[in-house]
Amino acid sequence: MNRKEAKTKSDRLLRKMKLHADKKKKAIETDTYSSYQSLIPAKIDSKSAKFPLNEYMKANIILPHPSSYLFIGASGSGKSNTMVWMINQLMEDYFDEIIIFSGTGGCDDMLNSLTKGPKMKIKVHTTDLINKVTSLLKDRQKEAEDKGVSKLSRMLVIFEDVSSQKKLLNSVAFIQSYVQLRHFGCSVISCSHKLKAVSRLARINANGVVIFPSSVSEKKQLVEEYAPNNLTSREFEQVIEHAWRDGEDMAKPFLFINLKVKQKDRFRRGLHEILQLND
Repeated sequence: MNRKEAKTKSDRLLRKMKLHADKKKKAIETDTYSSYQSLIPAKIDSKSAKFPLNEYMKANIILPHPSSYLFIGASGSGKSNTMVWMINQLMEDYFDEIIIFSGTGGCDDMLNSLTKGPKMKIKVHTTDLINKVTSLLKDRQKEAEDKGVSKLSRMLVIFEDVSSQKKLLNSVAFIQSYVQLRHFGCSVISCSHKLKAVSRLARINANGVVIFPSSVSEKKQLVEEYAPNNLTSREFEQVIEHAWRDGEDMAKPFLFINLKVKQKDRFRRGLHEILQLND
């Protein structure tokens, strides 16, 4: 098929999709659509909402609040310990509230490891997760509409060990926590065994990815989704392999992709080593 034929076929497909969408537009009344609509905070001017940042956020060592992370790694890879270390050391006394949604209920070790500030509130949910996430976002939306996003408490939402919770990971509420997080004034961290276990909409809207040494298929997924245009697939694989190499400086090495900074500072081995890429 030549380029002209391909374009003609593409145009026909787009016209067909538009006609189909027009016919169905008024008929869409599913629960999912209604829930999705109810979570869009149309009245909030999030552009003017600014939160104070700590020194590590200002230096782009960690993401500024509000932001979203994905922590990806197999059991024993170090993802939970690294997340707790980042919260305790680099976000110390920053958050007013930490809300934990645990897919397995086994988050006692993490709770015991978190350093609780004098005014910090920590709440854990282990059942009925979708409804509780939905309720949390609706409450935050209402509060933001009443007094403005910048006046909200500084909240961190953690989805701990949710790889097996497919309904949660594909729910409107979970996706909205990534897509619309600036409207709710929340930072979000999700821990998963696999990158692809997280819905694509959440993945492409995540601001940062912390990923530990993983399988060949996980490496391929990283290349497909995060490789910069100026590198070949093999060149980016070498960047990943360098980030994952063992060394005296890191007991549990990981690749950190910070999507809120320019490409030259985007890829790091751990948080301390910026991986310089060829232009």
